Order: sequence, then C-alpha cells, then structure tokens
Amino acid sequence: MKLAIDSGLFACQSWEESFDQIAEAGYTFVEWSQRIGFFFQEVSEKELLRVGKLLERAGLKLAGMIPMCPLASPIQEEREKAVEDWKRLIAVTASLGARQIFGEMTGNPHFKEDRALCSNAFRRSLAALAPVLADARMRASFEPHPGDFIEGNHAAVDFLRDLGHAEIGYLFCMPHAFVMGEQSAADMVRYAGNTITHVHIADTHPASRIIAPPEVRAHEHMLPGWGELDFPSILEALHAVAYDGFVSAVLFSHADSDPAVPLQVAQAMKQYAVETLGLTAQ
Repeated sequence: MKLAIDSGLFACQSWEESFDQIAEAGYTFVEWSQRIGFFFQEVSEKELLRVGKLLERAGLKLAGMIPMCPLASPIQEEREKAVEDWKRLIAVTASLGARQIFGEMTGNPHFKEDRALCSNAFRRSLAALAPVLADARMRASFEPHPGDFIEGNHAAVDFLRDLGHAEIGYLFCMPHAFVMGEQSAADMVRYAGNTITHVHIADTHPASRIIAPPEVRAHEHMLPGWGELDFPSILEALHAVAYDGFVSAVLFSHADSDPAVPLQVAQAMKQYAVETLGLTAQ
C-alpha cells in the first residue's frame, strides 16, 4: 500500500507553498482537495492545470482529485450540473497523470432524509459517469459521509456492489468509522473486501466524546494517536482483503496559518505510516 497525503492539511498556505511543504515532508503522492475560494467546479480548466503543474514542479505526483459535487441531489438541474462538472474534472485529472478521482455520496442537504430520492439521483449520475470513466481509463471511488443520505459502511458497500460498474468503487474513510456503524473499523474493511478502491487515514474520537449539537454527525481528521482508532488492526484487515492501493492521510483538523504546524504533522504522519504501518511513501 502506498502513502499519499491530502492537500487539505495545508489549506492555510498557497498552493505553491503547500506542494513545496508536502515534498519537504518526504511525500511523492498528493490527493488534491478543494478549499475555500478554490472549489474545483468553479475554477476554469486553465487554472486547474496551472495549479496542477505547480504540483509537478515540486516533484510530486497526483494520486487523484476529490471534488465535492451534489451528484445525489434530487433537484434535476443541480444534479445535471454536478455530472457535467465531474466529466470536466475527470478529463483534468487524467491530463495531470492520475487515474483516480474521489468523491462523497453527496446529495442536497435539504433532501438527505429522503433517501429514496437521493439514491435514485445518485444512480442516474453514476450511470452517466461510468462510460466517461471507462473512456478515460479512470476509476472513481465514493465514500459515505456523516450526515448525508448514506452514512453506513455496509449500506454504501451494498449500494456500490448493486450498481455493478467496474469503474466505480468504495472509498473507505477511517475517521468516519465511529459514525458508519456499530462494527469495528477492521470488520467494516472485511465486509467491503475488494469493493475498496481507495482509503483515507486519520484519527478521531467517537461522536459521543465530541462536543457538538446532537444532530451533528461529528468526527475529526487528526494525526494517528490523537483519537481512538486501532490502526494496526485496520491495516491487518486491508492486507487480508488484498488491498494494495493508496492510503491517503486526510489531516485537515491540523491545518494552521503557521506553516511549521502542517509540515510537522505531515512528517509525523509519514514516519508513523512507514515505520509502524509498513506503507511505502514512494
């Protein structure tokens, strides 16, 4: 399994500073996530490619992009725009040398309780995107997100298996584990099996230990050791299901205007991932 890092940890730095720091921390692969003021669907292709070239100039490689678009929105115009945005971003991702794109099972928050509407909308969106992904020789991985129309690990895996699109798989997000079900994170991995095509790593506490309104499906994205996840058992389960893709560190809880902070976090993450979990960083 190969280690990557999500750019969200460096959200307080410019793109150029972000990529330079990621390279300084010893990474090769970057999961490129959007940030306030730079939502992928609102940025021109020319600007996306310009920033993507900054990544390459820093000596890094793109593991994939993670746009946030309401592909499961029951509002037809909103959903259709999300599909068109994804088609454009698939092409941009491919042109930057990556073969994966990632996303959430995102609907319109006003409709999240109407799971049937969101589910049907998401099916239509993925049916439209599957041939585009196939033509580009790309793969998409989707994660359920706390507070949206699908939250559970098993429900998300069953949904994606039922679709049967070879180009679309499951993104297992470790810091969502306490929200996604009653099972252990390792059991979730074993259930998902070969449906898993991408993995996020970060630590969190159970929602019951996080101060937030009861309706908030709270979780965190922290450095391993700051929360309560059992990472060795999760990695053991990933090995057991023969997963050999990226494990991307998504640590934006540590984003800070002081550039020394995210750099130190990234370095600590790499050391733990390589020395304790046995991931490769090249």
